Amino acid sequence: MTDISLRRVRLDDNPELEAVLVTEAPAEHTYAAYVFDKHVACNLVFKFWDRQWTRDGNNLIRVQKLTEDSPPLLLCYRDLGGSDGVLLTTEAFQLREGKLWPVFEITNYEEVFFVSPHTTRQRVFASRNRLVIHTIREEPPGKTVRNQCEVRRWDAAKNTFVAVLDEQMEHCDSGTGKPVAGKSSWTGLPAYP
Repeated sequence: MTDISLRRVRLDDNPELEAVLVTEAPAEHTYAAYVFDKHVACNLVFKFWDRQWTRDGNNLIRVQKLTEDSPPLLLCYRDLGGSDGVLLTTEAFQLREGKLWPVFEITNYEEVFFVSPHTTRQRVFASRNRLVIHTIREEPPGKTVRNQCEVRRWDAAKNTFVAVLDEQMEHCDSGTGKPVAGKSSWTGLPAYP
C-alpha cells in the first residue's frame, strides 16, 4: 500500500494555505513531496525527492520559523551524496511570488569514504533573531579536529540569512569554536542522524 499524506500549511503572506502532498514511491524505495500554491488555481511550485534516507514520509519536509523575524520556511531533508560518501542536508526555502526560493543549506552529516576519510556535521541554534551554526569536522571519523561557529541574521531585503561578523564574539567562543552556552538554543536542525 502506498503511503500518502496531505498537509495544509502557511508559507507566504496571502490568506490561502498552501498544500504539501507527500507520497511514497515504492519502486524507488523513497518518498516525494509536492508543494502547491493557490492563486487562481492550485499550481505545483516544487517537487522534492529523497533518494534513500527518509524511512517515513513525515520526515522529508517540515515548516518552521527559525528566528522571530524570519518567515515560515519549508525545510527539506535530502541525501545529496554520491558513490564516494554521504551528504545529508537540510535545505530551507521561502515561498515568494508563487515560487520556492532557497535561503540556506546546512550539512546534517557528511562522510567521505575515500582519499581523506572525514566527517562533517552542522547543528543550528537560534537566539531571538540570530542563527548560530556550529560546524564540527572529524578527521578521521570520531576524532574532532575543528569546531567553527557562524552567526547569521534574516535580511528581509535579500530574503535570506546573511553572515553577521561583528556579532561572532557575542554568540561564539573564539577559543573553542563552539556556540556560547546559554546565548542560543537548538532549533531541532538537523533532525537526524
